[in-house]
This record gives sequence, structure tokens and C-alpha cells, in this order.
Amino acid sequence: MEDVPAVPDDKSIFTEKWTADPIPDQSGRLAIVARANSGLGEVTAREFARAGARAVLACRNPQKGEAARRTIETAVPGAQLELEELDLASPGSVRALAERFRASRGRCRPSTRAASSIRSSLAARSSAAPSWESE
Repeated sequence: MEDVPAVPDDKSIFTEKWTADPIPDQSGRLAIVARANSGLGEVTAREFARAGARAVLACRNPQKGEAARRTIETAVPGAQLELEELDLASPGSVRALAERFRASRGRCRPSTRAASSIRSSLAARSSAAPSWESE
């Protein structure tokens, strides 16, 4: 059995707080942020907007998405925000959003993805029903 490295005595690695300060200028970029109505998605959309990107809040619930949009506009006056409906559990919803963007905008960068958003691209291929399991 291999030796497992011990947890460092310096516990600062567990208490340091992340900041958005190192995010470079995102002016001229489009960021589609899934689950942007709350939590990490909302923070991600806000910080992309703060850095100058046009942030698309892709949310399953349009009412919650609109509330997040207003919150971000308050925090980042002049933010370029759009709201799109997106249900990550529905391949049809994901496909429809992708097709709308491909037709109207072409490519989209930067890309971030929450690890729990989609279990695997294979899940869609292995199931006869048009749905993905959510974690």
C-alpha cells in the first residue's frame, strides 16, 4: 500500500478565499452560464459581466433567472445580460439553445462547466428516452 501524503499542517489552503480579481478583461466575449439563477452560476455570470463579457443567464426557471438578472444588474451597472431558458436535464432544451446560438452568433467562448451539470455525454446516447439523469 502506497503512502498517502499527509494533510499539510498549514491549514491556510482551506481558509483562503477565492476572488475574481485575476479574471482578465472579457470585453467582446459572450459567456453562456448555465444555472445562473443562483449559487455558483449566478456568481460566475456576475463576474463575467463585471469583466466586460455579455453574459447569457441560461436558467430552467425564467422567473428565478429574471430575479438573478436584476440582482446582477444592481451589482454591475451597465452589465450586458441576456436571459435564456435552459433545462440541462433535457437534451432537447440543450440542443435548442445550441441551435439558436449557432444560428445567430456562431461560436461562443469562454466556456465553464459545473462538474455536476451533466453526468456524461454517454448518458444521452445510452438511453432511449430523451433525458439525462441529474446528479
